[in-house]
Amino acid sequence: MRRRIPILLCIPALWWLAACSNDAAPLPSAPSVPTIPLDANRVIPPGCQTITAQQIASLFAPKYRAVATVGYVVVLLDVATGRKTPAINDMYKLWDFTLKTYYAGKMLGGQSTDTQNATLAFGQALYCLVGLDGSTLTLNTTPLDPDNVVQVVFPSSSDQTVVTGSQEGGLMIPGGTLSQPVTISVQLLSGTFTFPAGPLNTKLDQYGPFFEFKVVPAQTFTTPVLAAACISAPNGGTPPPSVDIAHNVGTGIEILPTVPVNFLNCLGGGFAPKRSVFQLVQDKHYGKALKQLGSFAMDLVSPRPLYASAGGIGGKTKSFSPFGGVDTAVVMQLPATFPVQPQTAAAGSDVASPPSVLVQTANGHTPLGGASVTFAITAGGGSLGPASSATAVTSTMVTTDNTTGLATVPNWTLGVGQTNTATANASITLPTNISGLPTTGAGISLSGNPVTFTATSTDLIPYGAPNYVFMSGAAGIAPGFEQPGYATTDGWQTGPAAFGSANVGASCPSLVTTVGTTWLNIPAPTDMLLRKAFTLPAWWSTGLTVGIAIDNDFQLFVDGANVTPTTSPAYDPTSGFVKHEGCATQDSFLVPVTVAGGSHLLAIRARDRGVAAYVDARLSVTH
Repeated sequence: MRRRIPILLCIPALWWLAACSNDAAPLPSAPSVPTIPLDANRVIPPGCQTITAQQIASLFAPKYRAVATVGYVVVLLDVATGRKTPAINDMYKLWDFTLKTYYAGKMLGGQSTDTQNATLAFGQALYCLVGLDGSTLTLNTTPLDPDNVVQVVFPSSSDQTVVTGSQEGGLMIPGGTLSQPVTISVQLLSGTFTFPAGPLNTKLDQYGPFFEFKVVPAQTFTTPVLAAACISAPNGGTPPPSVDIAHNVGTGIEILPTVPVNFLNCLGGGFAPKRSVFQLVQDKHYGKALKQLGSFAMDLVSPRPLYASAGGIGGKTKSFSPFGGVDTAVVMQLPATFPVQPQTAAAGSDVASPPSVLVQTANGHTPLGGASVTFAITAGGGSLGPASSATAVTSTMVTTDNTTGLATVPNWTLGVGQTNTATANASITLPTNISGLPTTGAGISLSGNPVTFTATSTDLIPYGAPNYVFMSGAAGIAPGFEQPGYATTDGWQTGPAAFGSANVGASCPSLVTTVGTTWLNIPAPTDMLLRKAFTLPAWWSTGLTVGIAIDNDFQLFVDGANVTPTTSPAYDPTSGFVKHEGCATQDSFLVPVTVAGGSHLLAIRARDRGVAAYVDARLSVTH
């Protein structure tokens, strides 16, 4: 008895094409519609909607009502006799017939909202009848739009495609992928997406059009299927070659390695959807309808052929979600606000703007977080870490900020070399979070490496330095002034070097323009006492040199210790001063000193024995 049921299912369709040997032949009158058994409710699973003859009659036009009714009765019999697999297969045949009828506009009510809802309800009831979840079945909100398609796909050993009518979006299912029929939809996502944004969970530049791929029942394929779309640039042109197809996975995306596509037409002239059997019959092309249909009711399991078209970006995936193009090319560069290089700072001190880079998308210029940026000292010594660090930090990794896309080192302390350089090299290795969004898949191409930073280190204390603490007066004033704890209160002032007498121009005119603070040197002899604090990073170990310009004599102290060069030929052991005659010249005396990292005090007692007076000093790295 069961073997006769497919024959019954075919009767309406075969009757429908009985006179199709001649395109001009008229259609015969419709046969009577089979009756749904009155006890059908006995086989309907609890919670499932019961489909009645009246419901089918209100949905299907008379000429298709018999096929739908017979198909439904066959499914009922399968369920009633416990034939689960045949029930599922027969259900999909009926659902496929229903979709074809709906898309051909041959349902009662055409493609109105009411008809769409009734068709969906009919499909959901069929799914429920055979124990499948059809709650997510969908028909497109604009079903006549060629950018959308809903299609039943049956198991096949051949590759099959599901392609929109415009041929700008679709997928290819490899032969052997499916073990049972499924309903697959490809729908163009509605809404306005302004480049570089889109519906994908990413800050990478997005390129549309964007399609939603769905399979019912929802499942993860054991064999990857090829999803593809005709991705274009915002102006309608060709997207960058770095654009890959990607889709949402959880709160992030998966970027799919690009696979060639041969079943889309991305040349701007997509073919119109193939005319359906129903349209051919309506136009009285019965022979063409018969040739296209074959055995209409029985051969619903035939695979859809591959389209021989061009273009598209594809990628293999095992799960469905919204798909679109993302640009995997990002770039690292200097922030627009970064100062002109080279920067200048004293050796052992920080530059004003520490090394900083911006990582952003190549075309949308969207800042990207999550990039790993390695900063490294490449010349001049120095450190990229805090000055309090016991050792110099010559390399450090910083992650770009999710909001600004910036990676910045805490500070750049210049080293002993006059020319200091540092570099930044960035990378994004998947899987990772890009701007806080999980990103997996094919990979990111990052350009711009390396970014180079340059700086020139100057003397720790240069000639003409500001902010000396000073006092002048009679020879021998303020004993102990060179000690770090000495109180510089009464009589002490602050001013810039050099310190020179008002009449220095009379004997040494070249020094006039260098005088920053007047030395009241009358009556002679007089002393000028100078104190200047300086700080070295904790990791500092390089020796320093003090250069002196003096007229007449000097004593030198560092951290309260007398470091006056007693081995100098100009040293006078009687007075304890190094003596100098004539006009002062820079670096007349060079005194090496050794100090560790930390805070220090340079102190000078300069003495004038009459006429012109002048003193200045610098503290530099010993080379």
